[in-house]
Amino acid sequence: MLSPQENNWFSKLNYLTEKEYENYINSRQKQIESLKKVGLKLAFTSNKIYTGSLSKGCEICGNGDWSCLFINGLCTADCSFCPQDREQRIERDPFTENLPMPDARL
Repeated sequence: MLSPQENNWFSKLNYLTEKEYENYINSRQKQIESLKKVGLKLAFTSNKIYTGSLSKGCEICGNGDWSCLFINGLCTADCSFCPQDREQRIERDPFTENLPMPDARL
């Protein structure tokens, strides 16, 4: 569970104006359309951008049938797709989707 100090990051976000958001969406769409011409693919409501083919694990996760369980937060791998915090240096309880899982057997 995050402390109030750790959870305060939300109040520090700089929000886009409606016009900035519209410009961003238009720019993103133009970039995606140009990249589709050279093999870019989209999946899962266009949130997954990829080339080649998706791994079975990616398909399962994208369909909502999988959730990664991070055992202690100290993984030394550097997988490009992994959201794990690489700055983590202190062991913590297992968690998934930012929810603590004190007993990984559940």
